[in-house]
Amino acid sequence: MKIFRLKRLAFFFLATALFWSCAGKKEVQKEAEDKYVEVKEAIQEMNVEVDSIYAWVNLMPGGPKKFNITGKVIVLPSGDYDANKLTLKRIDIFQRDVLHYMIKPTVQNPDKENNDGKVFLFSTIRGVGLNPGFNYDKKIDALFIFEQNGETFRYLVKDLKMEKAY
Repeated sequence: MKIFRLKRLAFFFLATALFWSCAGKKEVQKEAEDKYVEVKEAIQEMNVEVDSIYAWVNLMPGGPKKFNITGKVIVLPSGDYDANKLTLKRIDIFQRDVLHYMIKPTVQNPDKENNDGKVFLFSTIRGVGLNPGFNYDKKIDALFIFEQNGETFRYLVKDLKMEKAY
């Protein structure tokens, strides 16, 4: 009888923990989606030239499916920020207004400081595992999050086509 009670008690605690962990995840997801809608309404805070962005899913046999993004953007000067002092903190990937990835990319800045803006070469290098619900046949939006002296600046690139590598 004691074993039955212990099993029931353990099940109750596991079920409660699972419920609260899922509730927390939904809350974080909702907060991220709310921020996306907020950003979408005030879409471009920055003067950015998109040179190239490639987003693809690695579907090659022998390994797990992975999402990758790489490209080059140039942040042009503005009175709101010093382009040469900006850092690319994160790229958030959305699909149909749902946040799927918060990526901290590998970033290179090949140019020294200049008055024409700052070049950011970025990549996921090895890619990130596919999230459930992510449809690599649909387009994505990439929200670039830059930072300077603790202040955040955002730039949204919409409707990026997903490629597939076999």
